[in-house]
Amino acid sequence: MSVKIIIDSAYDLPQELIDRLDVKIMPLLVYVDEIEYEDKKTIEPKEFYEKMRKGSSVRTAQVSVNTFHDEFIKYVNSNDEYLYISFSSGLSGTYQTAEMVRKELKETYPEFKLKIYDSKCASIGLGLIVDYAVSLAEKGKNVDQIINLIDAKASRMEHIITVDDIEYLYRGGRISKSKALISGVLNIKPIINMEKGELKLIAKARSKKKAIIKMLDIMDDRGSNISQQTIGIHHGDDWVTAGIVERMIRERFGVEKFIVTYAGCVLGAHLGPGAISIFFTS
Repeated sequence: MSVKIIIDSAYDLPQELIDRLDVKIMPLLVYVDEIEYEDKKTIEPKEFYEKMRKGSSVRTAQVSVNTFHDEFIKYVNSNDEYLYISFSSGLSGTYQTAEMVRKELKETYPEFKLKIYDSKCASIGLGLIVDYAVSLAEKGKNVDQIINLIDAKASRMEHIITVDDIEYLYRGGRISKSKALISGVLNIKPIINMEKGELKLIAKARSKKKAIIKMLDIMDDRGSNISQQTIGIHHGDDWVTAGIVERMIRERFGVEKFIVTYAGCVLGAHLGPGAISIFFTS
């Protein structure tokens, strides 16, 4: 009996890496000018950011009850164990929906071996947890052992984020209108972290350059054995700045391993073009 990993599309790993992991992906939904797309399946991040820059309205939606049911029911008679690693419940109702469907199926199929885990992570933070979970499954760990081990890692996963335009955080309900107006006028760049699965403001800077320096200071303060980690950097269609951040981290901390990629459509809808985030463990 082996453990099969199921994830949703908020993982934000490069495609060549996700292809090697052999996981089942449940696409979250994004709407651009009220046209529905399946994240990473019928729309890619570059196209998504181009539409945002042109003024398109965007919003996101969780995986539906029917989609979860149709997927999970495929495995009810399997001898394998299944683990769905969810996008943070603090940002989406996807975890709660998956758990509801699991409980309903267990009533009819009591031997169904599926567990749902709320990662309280997003983007590359989630992706790094998924990568670790797959490696544990390949080593023969059972589902409970995997949950215990990834939970220890997820609880230490840092998501340090800044944005170009704070308006997107306002539209997504992450900050108030008054804070958005003041920050926009003063060109203040918020620095945000994921705390207990929710986005929390932890610092501010008066320019993007100063924000990035502050992010590295936070990384220095919170990180543990940074030089030995794989550091994640995602961006809202800004490869140039992502490359600068990678160089700064490499020079300051001696890091050799990076994952640098787009912020996916789901988190990107709240962060906007030009956002930069750094992912590491404390």
